[in-house]
Amino acid sequence: MTYSTRAASPAINPSTWHPVARHYRPSSRAGLVLRGLATTLSAAVSSIVDAIRTRRQRKLDRAAVQHMLGLEDYMLRDIGLTRADIEWANRLPLSVNAATELEMKAMINRKQWKR
Repeated sequence: MTYSTRAASPAINPSTWHPVARHYRPSSRAGLVLRGLATTLSAAVSSIVDAIRTRRQRKLDRAAVQHMLGLEDYMLRDIGLTRADIEWANRLPLSVNAATELEMKAMINRKQWKR
């Protein structure tokens, strides 16, 4: 195998001739449009994936709240909640994180019960 030691031709710039090159800068308007489209599409897919992850986590949190309905009243009182608080959290829409709302409710209840 032989390697050429001659410098690349000035007409061919290796960083711009191939779209996979690291510093590819499209020179045509179509290339710029495609790059913008790819960026927009990537952002849209990323936001959809984030929304799916958030909804899945909220469903898991809601399942944990459902499980809390099976706890005895004295256990709920130790946590700082009442059965009515759990039922209230269960009726919240999925856009609201029921676990976080219950956490805040428990902190408020604990402060009131200590008085």
